[in-house]
Amino acid sequence: MFTFDHEHARKIFDALETLSEDAQAGSTYLSGYTALSFPEQGIINLLSGSHAEVTTAATDQLDNLYEYLRTTLTDNLIDTFALYRNEDAENRDRLRALEISSPPTTR
Repeated sequence: MFTFDHEHARKIFDALETLSEDAQAGSTYLSGYTALSFPEQGIINLLSGSHAEVTTAATDQLDNLYEYLRTTLTDNLIDTFALYRNEDAENRDRLRALEISSPPTTR
């Protein structure tokens, strides 16, 4: 018989929290330590513009990952775990009703 171990399954939330914090830390690091600014005109400014675009794309992806881990995935797992909990309770109640309605037979 399949049973869903809620206690062990819920441990994934700690991992998701850690992963989302790592994504947020990565985004913060990129934003804080990769900024380049050059006041003069020239080739280096052309490169710094591309650098800014890449940095922005990377931080946006890390921010999206953070949101996904914190909300979308976590909310879906919460709903899934609740479904399993409800199914377990319904099946348990059905089995108990069957046990009550049909007493064991003796041979």
